[in-house]
Amino acid sequence: MAKINIISGIQLSNNPRVVKEADALTEAGHEVEVFSSILNPGDAPLETALSKNKDWAVTPVIDNSIQSSWQRLRWLGARFRCRVWNEIYTASGWGNVRQLGYVAPELLELCRRRKADLNIVHLEQALWVGNQLLKEGERVAIDLEDWYSEDLPSKDRKARPNYLIRRWEKRLLQGGCYATTTSHVLGSALSEAYNCPPPKVVYNTFSKYERNSLDGKTIDREDHKTPSIVWFSQTVGPGRGLETLVDALSEVKTPIQIHIRGRCRPGYEAILRSRISCDSKHQIFFHPCVPHHQLLSRLAEHDIGFAGELSHCRSRDLTITNKIFQYLLAGLVVLASNTAGQKEISDAHPNLLHTFQGDSSTSLASILNQLNADQSQIQTDKEEAIKLAETKYCWEESKNILLTTVSEALKQ
Repeated sequence: MAKINIISGIQLSNNPRVVKEADALTEAGHEVEVFSSILNPGDAPLETALSKNKDWAVTPVIDNSIQSSWQRLRWLGARFRCRVWNEIYTASGWGNVRQLGYVAPELLELCRRRKADLNIVHLEQALWVGNQLLKEGERVAIDLEDWYSEDLPSKDRKARPNYLIRRWEKRLLQGGCYATTTSHVLGSALSEAYNCPPPKVVYNTFSKYERNSLDGKTIDREDHKTPSIVWFSQTVGPGRGLETLVDALSEVKTPIQIHIRGRCRPGYEAILRSRISCDSKHQIFFHPCVPHHQLLSRLAEHDIGFAGELSHCRSRDLTITNKIFQYLLAGLVVLASNTAGQKEISDAHPNLLHTFQGDSSTSLASILNQLNADQSQIQTDKEEAIKLAETKYCWEESKNILLTTVSEALKQ
């Protein structure tokens, strides 16, 4: 079988798609090595747990959990290099890959030393690495978790060298041995923009066997008579549709609970609470992050999963985040904003994914009132969500697409 390098450069805990990819390729018999980094020393135990007992290797390019003088010097040097190039770009418009991450040159050197039959690149700084490897005649593939050059709001994109990202995306999409992405609408948009074959679609799904780990406990929710909506992310902050959800409560006729899980940005919890009137019949709860193996159990306590992504950039509009598939696996009805990516799923399954106008609290409230009017239907739809997650939108199906694509590429 083949030697495969997966090139990320960030923490495994921030890149679960890489972990699933490495697992799948190893199960298929390939020798896999992941190039990552540990930037936050406090996350080292989680990084170790994610790679423990795996048959694939993980090599952190920078490991900040090792408090040696050499590691500290490397980290300080990488940060200084990034800051200098950001200042150069601000002053002159002259871009460099060092603006986009801390370890691009080191990633390239590792790839040269650990030559592989296939190099799979993820994220912005790895695009540059992939371009360099293509020039050297190596076999390179790209996984576009997002449309990197169209990610972030326009004001934030101005602060980074998007002209370089577009150049690297085009070269890899046209000259790489294959490309994968997260939705059909994103694949079509990439194909049109870069005059390339549409990337294969590998949904951000989860293994159906994760349901075997459900603990059956009720920890988040005490009141099971009041309908409960849940939302989660590592970071809780503005720009994710939560303001619209809270504002919609004033137009919702019957009481609702909202449960939000993640690390709140300073002051953000107070901001959301301030948008609810003191005499409101609705309730909002905040919960800390939990390890991935506990997340599905906590989601399954609720009735509705909220995915209120905003269409503030093309990437966010076209991709499908992992939330929807996690909600379906937990057995939840999904309430989603009408981004193009999320409509790809809702158009096929309108009973399980209910879409609202992303910036309209009135549209959202209307959907909630319809759902609350028929609680028995919610229970029926929750059971259907599990069936769908175990048959169509599960990692077992996505994995087959990935493995077939890799097998075909290795034969080229």
